[in-house]
Amino acid sequence: MDYIKLYVSLNLSDRIYTGNRSFASAIRGIWGRSLIKRSCIQRSIDCEKCDLKTCVYNLIFSQQFSDRERFHPYIIREIDKSSDSIVIEFIFLGIISHHMDKVIYSIIDMSKFPLIVEGKRVPFFVESILDQYDQLIYNHQGQVINRSTVQQYVEPTKTSSHIRLSFDTPLRVKYENRFMRDFRLEPMLLSLYRRVDYLNKHFNESAIALGEYLYNEHIRVVKPSFKWVENFRKSFARDQKMSLGGLVGSVELKDVDENTYQLLKLGELVHVGKQTSFGLGKYSVENLDK
Repeated sequence: MDYIKLYVSLNLSDRIYTGNRSFASAIRGIWGRSLIKRSCIQRSIDCEKCDLKTCVYNLIFSQQFSDRERFHPYIIREIDKSSDSIVIEFIFLGIISHHMDKVIYSIIDMSKFPLIVEGKRVPFFVESILDQYDQLIYNHQGQVINRSTVQQYVEPTKTSSHIRLSFDTPLRVKYENRFMRDFRLEPMLLSLYRRVDYLNKHFNESAIALGEYLYNEHIRVVKPSFKWVENFRKSFARDQKMSLGGLVGSVELKDVDENTYQLLKLGELVHVGKQTSFGLGKYSVENLDK
């Protein structure tokens, strides 16, 4: 699966109180407005009625390939913030990584829209954009724009039967119609499989040979250590705070089979669970085999 990671530094004109709120949702909204303004040539028509299905905005935000569930081919994760700056990681997955000409300019153009914090309009500008290797893509001072290089996920050649999963951002997975308050492996793996399967089919030309999902009951869950961490985002559509809370911590897995290991390694890139578009469900896999 092709992908591109970008790190976008925003400089705010006024100081703000950050608290435990996440700005990823707000940035997603601003970026969406900027992208449609740059991409759309038929603004009098709703996306659902537009015949231009190759439009990058339609492809990223509007197309729905399934009545059951929907996963977006991007991740927007807040990785740092202060009273006058925010750093955001953008990950673009599959075919979206080949539309960077429009995407880069739409990120730069976000400065045309203010950030709304506690009802206050806060102007900002994009100070810099770096790729995952710290190569400069854009610099506000020099107005430099370099082409970002598309990366390709490569399956690991070596697997491990004993691993540790460490969740850096909240894991939101439902079990028996409620979000898990204790870690359970099977619903987490099923959620990950569904996400990978959807992205692979609709944004990756089914290039990854996934096969049918089969849960390995012989995998042992060892030393789970999790806590519920609460974060919030502001929904302007509903005019209320919405929870982005979930489980953060680590767990060891033993007797992991090769298929499960490969799925979990791919999950390091695409994340798992609800609200992955806002950077939730990010984890790392550590091999513990001696």
